[in-house]
Amino acid sequence: MNAGLTEQMRRAGKLLGLGALAALLLLNGVLAFLAWRDREERFSEAEILARHASRMVLQRAETKMRQVDYLLTGISEVLAARGGISGHADLYVHRLLVRRNALAEGVRWLFLVRPDGVLAEHSQEFPAVPLDLSDREYFVQQVGHWDLGLYIGEPLTSRRNGEAFIPVSRRVTNDGGLFVGVIAAGINPDGLRALLEAQGLPEGFESGIFLDHGVALACHGMTCEDASLAAQPLFARYLPQQRQGAVRAAPLLGNDAVMGHFEASERYPLVVAIQVPEALIHAAWVDGIRGRLPAVLGLNLALAALVLLAYRQFGRRREAVYALEAANRELEQRVEERTAQLQQSEARARAFMNTAMDGVVVIDGESRILEFNRAAEQMFGYRAAEVVGQDLGLLMPEGMEAAHGQYVADAMGKETTRRMGRGREVQGRRRDGSRFPIEVTVGSTEQEQGALHVGIIRDITERKEAEWQLQRLATLDGLTGVFNRRALMEQGEQLFDLARRYQWDLSVVMLDADHFKSINDNHGHHVGDEVLKLLAGRTGAILRSTDILGRLGGEEFGIILPETGPEGALELGQRLLQQVRASRLPLQDGRELGFTVSMGVASLTAADADLDALFRRADAALYAAKRGGRDRLEVAAD
Repeated sequence: MNAGLTEQMRRAGKLLGLGALAALLLLNGVLAFLAWRDREERFSEAEILARHASRMVLQRAETKMRQVDYLLTGISEVLAARGGISGHADLYVHRLLVRRNALAEGVRWLFLVRPDGVLAEHSQEFPAVPLDLSDREYFVQQVGHWDLGLYIGEPLTSRRNGEAFIPVSRRVTNDGGLFVGVIAAGINPDGLRALLEAQGLPEGFESGIFLDHGVALACHGMTCEDASLAAQPLFARYLPQQRQGAVRAAPLLGNDAVMGHFEASERYPLVVAIQVPEALIHAAWVDGIRGRLPAVLGLNLALAALVLLAYRQFGRRREAVYALEAANRELEQRVEERTAQLQQSEARARAFMNTAMDGVVVIDGESRILEFNRAAEQMFGYRAAEVVGQDLGLLMPEGMEAAHGQYVADAMGKETTRRMGRGREVQGRRRDGSRFPIEVTVGSTEQEQGALHVGIIRDITERKEAEWQLQRLATLDGLTGVFNRRALMEQGEQLFDLARRYQWDLSVVMLDADHFKSINDNHGHHVGDEVLKLLAGRTGAILRSTDILGRLGGEEFGIILPETGPEGALELGQRLLQQVRASRLPLQDGRELGFTVSMGVASLTAADADLDALFRRADAALYAAKRGGRDRLEVAAD
């Protein structure tokens, strides 16, 4: 009986020993898993931060380059309308560069280079010093590649004042497509560096903006003066295969393993890379492990003590229960510590959202606002406490609520949501009721509580104003305010096609100020400019709203008269002759200057293959009027 009891106790002791060993292995396995998951979360957080920051920097760098691109394109259009770059100092072009330079944030200067590579005009001096820039890459590339578009060059030092700048250039051609020079801008590198610094990345993060062939434009947290960047893994290995991606446990810029992300522009040769040494993240994780090591050892010692107590006092179950309760309390403390860590992680995520440059608004499936960051508060004028729980329609102009409701209903992968996800320009409403243009990018996800929609909102008021100014420069004549030659011909070709298709009447008129060179020679170019503006105003005053007036160049104007036959065109021409004869321009000495015009009229016939043919007939009639004594009108023969 006693032997049987002894055997039972021995077996029970073995089972207790095996159970204790299993519990020890399980406990350490759980702790090892938690430590591994903490390490993975640290790396994941670093990757998310690098990816988001690189995309934000690239978007802002693209916006800056797009603004400079529009600026150079607009100036190029003006130069093309003027026939190219003058061979001598041109005060009008210098003033144009000065005005455009003042509107362009981050641009040090604007300058023009003639086809021979000599500096023609500069926004900071008049007349410009005729420097030889023919060896500069931004000029060489435009000469050798007629379809290059916007060129972004390597950082240079100015030969004028020694200042550092990033050259950006565009090819300038006249209306005939002939190369007449290069328009270029010098971008301040500090502006690109400020984009990196504005991200507020934690200490140890390294970031940079590069050209896609390995030249550094701006860096933060690391040195970018090495001339062999093209041999770095980012440019030699990753970019040739993909335009964006994450790097973990491998070199990106340098020889050390990093956690990083890079993003390349689809429009410009720009690359943004952000990295943090993997050793830095690992060291922080090791420090955390060391801080928790006493607790881990305490748990193991507590379990060992519990087993020893169980072996020594096998029959005293109460003490064993107490020891187990003590172990449970220690485990609960570990859970509480882990919960506190998760709360700290959530606090870091909220701090990141509140420091974002763009507005962030999170709504549920019922369009109720759940999150509203500080940038959104500044943008809309509301405090977060005032809008959380309110309907999103509070931030929209009246009439947009129905459209937004459809977007929410089609969320989670349908076509409307994908369009919104790529960025949509809509109108926002501030607290004071005023409207302003915004760009909204929406992402959606499903959670246990329902759908969540995260909107990234950007105020694009300044961008829309710049686009309007550039569009105006591209279509209107800078002196008279009427259409320039390109805009006149584009609209005229549409009217010509309609007239041909539906057999409508169409006439054109070409008019030229008589003795205009004498006006400039005797009274000065400023009086000549006033004559052209007066002529444009008097002509536009007698035209219909459907007629089109444009300046073809110099003192020559063109008029397109839709649904107008020869008789109507002739009548208009006679009225215009009388209107101009009666015009008087007051001069500074008290006198008045009168002037006349000569005109040529042509109406559409079956023989006119295109609008150019119709204008050529009108031009021939114009020169016949000139030869016939001026101040008269000639009708082109069919």
